[in-house]
Amino acid sequence: MTLYHAGEELTQLNDNHGERMKPLRNSGQDKGRPSLVENVPPEVLLELFSILLDDDSRNMIFPSHVCRLWRDLITQSSALWSCITLGDADESEENVFAFLKTCLQRAGAHPLSLSIHPDNDMMKPSALLKAVLQAAGKSEWSSISYDSHNINDFVHFFDGSFDLRQVTRLSLACNASGQGILDLNLPGGVVDMRPFTHLRSLNLEFLERFDITRVLVPWDQLTHLNLTVFIDSRLCVSILRRCINLESCELYPTTHEDLHILHDVGYERKLVRLPQLKHLHLTCYDVPSLLPDNLRCPVLEEASFDYVTKGVDGHCDFLESFIIKCRNTLLKLGLPGLMTDDFSKIQGRLTVLEELTITGPFGSPPSILGYDVTTPGPNSRYDRGVRTFFKNLRERPESLPKLTTLCMLEQRPEERLSVEREVAKFIKCRLFEFKDAPLKVIFRLKEGDKEEQNQRQENFREWQALGITIDFDL
Repeated sequence: MTLYHAGEELTQLNDNHGERMKPLRNSGQDKGRPSLVENVPPEVLLELFSILLDDDSRNMIFPSHVCRLWRDLITQSSALWSCITLGDADESEENVFAFLKTCLQRAGAHPLSLSIHPDNDMMKPSALLKAVLQAAGKSEWSSISYDSHNINDFVHFFDGSFDLRQVTRLSLACNASGQGILDLNLPGGVVDMRPFTHLRSLNLEFLERFDITRVLVPWDQLTHLNLTVFIDSRLCVSILRRCINLESCELYPTTHEDLHILHDVGYERKLVRLPQLKHLHLTCYDVPSLLPDNLRCPVLEEASFDYVTKGVDGHCDFLESFIIKCRNTLLKLGLPGLMTDDFSKIQGRLTVLEELTITGPFGSPPSILGYDVTTPGPNSRYDRGVRTFFKNLRERPESLPKLTTLCMLEQRPEERLSVEREVAKFIKCRLFEFKDAPLKVIFRLKEGDKEEQNQRQENFREWQALGITIDFDL
């Protein structure tokens, strides 16, 4: 048998793979995807080399050999056993303790990761957490994700029960009404995360109020922040001013007073510069204005804004201005259908944008005067919204030159025909302006409407089986 060194072995395998792929690529039968041999564990490769490299098929390789190698690799890799996930299914107390014992033995001294969900009908999150505390004791934790309907369960993460000095990711969620993180029974009523000196990612999901004077966080350490808590816009600005190292951020600001604040004679803009922020997602009821007016994000690559009402003309000015300021780096942009009437104001400036996502019906909502959902056709509001958006794209075909993906999500069935018609016109113009540019168009109905449509189709099939003729021209 020919002997090879490790580097030569990998080179030989890649060369052989390339030779076998050439005729396939030439015949157009395969796209020639790269070899993934580098991802195979070396122990498994060594078991195969004696056969593969010499084209020797006389020696049979038994699946049990590879399975045994894989099993040994898995059981001996401590990192694979450091991730403890509970509560996704109905797990008995006996099985939970057996699982914890196995994980702890095989993880060894490797820092542990814990994720507990409230989907176990046999054991509540509090019982699962108690089992972890009993089995793991003072183990070192690198990541915690805990979801419970009882706010009192969260005390254990701040009273010393867990060793969280090395924790890098912390996610706490409680969606029970009337229970917020400030309701924790802790000394002085203060939730202190400052001892978590390695914390980099923080996710808090609560329905109740949030007060940064009583929730003490090492903001300047964070690279990822997700606050699924409705927070006043001014407080959001104050928090972000301290998050100088953020790379991604998702906030739920209350924005109904934004314009009043901005138009107040005493208002002074205090810029918040986030030099490393690449991902920004804002979800709110009214158009966000205060945050866009204060934020400066020189490397922002992905942004999405979700709101349900925009008020009168001009309410989007601050948001549009912010998007334009980020135009040189912004690759992905998500907007509500409400903003499609105004998108023409900024579309010509987004010269590097690659992906645009529109979520929700095009144009103004039913609350706008003159909307009549009962009147289909070109005079209906939803149809005008679709036509306005695509007309502006067609009339300025040179805009969005880098666009490769257009997504339209959570649309209404009434919009489908309008969208199909306008997309066809848009693609024709696009092909004329950018002949070789790739383009992907995605259209998805609102989830509830999709489920209703599937149910109707199921009913039709059942009725057809009973002899009822149903002939729809779709």
